[in-house]
Amino acid sequence: MPKTAAIGTVGVLAGFLIAIPVGIFSATHRDETSDKVATVLTFLSLSLPPFFLGIVLMVVFSVKLGILPVFGYTPLSEGVVPWLKSIILPGLAVGLPYAAVVMRMMRSSLLEVLDQQYMTMARAKGVPRQIRFYKHALQNALIPVITVAGINLAMIIGGVVTVEIVFGIKGMGRVVVQSIINRDYTVTQGGMLVLAGGFIMINLFVDLTYSVIDPRIRYGEENS
Repeated sequence: MPKTAAIGTVGVLAGFLIAIPVGIFSATHRDETSDKVATVLTFLSLSLPPFFLGIVLMVVFSVKLGILPVFGYTPLSEGVVPWLKSIILPGLAVGLPYAAVVMRMMRSSLLEVLDQQYMTMARAKGVPRQIRFYKHALQNALIPVITVAGINLAMIIGGVVTVEIVFGIKGMGRVVVQSIINRDYTVTQGGMLVLAGGFIMINLFVDLTYSVIDPRIRYGEENS
């Protein structure tokens, strides 16, 4: 379970670290060449399955460049750097398709907010651009992004199952696949229950973050 959790965590973090800045940049440079390039790369990343991305990353960074291990998992007890090197490629393999979904939602949500009348009013009142963007636009645009990000966490869980096989990591995904092949239904049911429980808990955490992003939700809960 720690191996699967580590890969999934890296995938989610990589997805957000890539998707949010690229989505903001794409929205603020609408219809420009950079926006079109980002859109093409996003659809390309979304169309490729995680296990294929894992093989491509393995060939580039492990076989050609030789800067990351080809396969296997290094425990955290042996050092943070070796541990991170062993999970960065599997994490990216499951995180890039996830980042594509979040990035498209970030772009469309931010564009919708920027076209609202209150943004035009804030601009007319002379509200500074940074305050207008980060306080009013970005904060309101993040609510649907967080919702979509939580729903699509199933992409991370499903991707981990195949990526663990590609990289030779014996995590929950590989155990479930092996139990299916061996027709060990008890292990299969237990593994699916653990993965489903993790998915539910993560979605609960996503719901709780709504009140952090938008104080109106917190005030509404207190008044009710």
